[in-house]
Amino acid sequence: MKALKGLILIATFILMSCSSDEEKIDTTPMVQDVTATLDLDALNNLAGTDATGLIRFNGIPASEYTTEAIVGDEIIYEVTTTSSNTIVRFVEFHFSSGNEELWANGLESVLDTTGWLVGLEVLEGVNEDDELKFDIDFQLEVDGQLQSEVYTIDPKIKIKSRR
Repeated sequence: MKALKGLILIATFILMSCSSDEEKIDTTPMVQDVTATLDLDALNNLAGTDATGLIRFNGIPASEYTTEAIVGDEIIYEVTTTSSNTIVRFVEFHFSSGNEELWANGLESVLDTTGWLVGLEVLEGVNEDDELKFDIDFQLEVDGQLQSEVYTIDPKIKIKSRR
């Protein structure tokens, strides 16, 4: 009888352990903030308009950074500058390479309250491991005036089923 109680206790412990692991799988959508600071002196010395090499998203070079997202996530990009009177304004997001179906039907632009592009939302119907690279075109707004030069950053997104 003691052995049976011990076996039941061990089985219960194992089942509870398995159950708690399943609860740790996170499929709740969230807002992912992807941030960087742009050194304006480096931008002024840039040959061309590809600013990817000047950006480190969340501390990782933009050329190596991939946002892993699940359905419902909003990915909000924010690039600040080294000047308090200069703002980075995203003017267009466009497909570069990877899964074209994800770009065409799986992502939707997110705008801030003033109508500027700030990110992308992952929509229903995307497939796990879909991945793409896209371009963010931006302009600088200096003292309230949008400058004419358009620069590019090329981040990546990969879809996961859970975190």
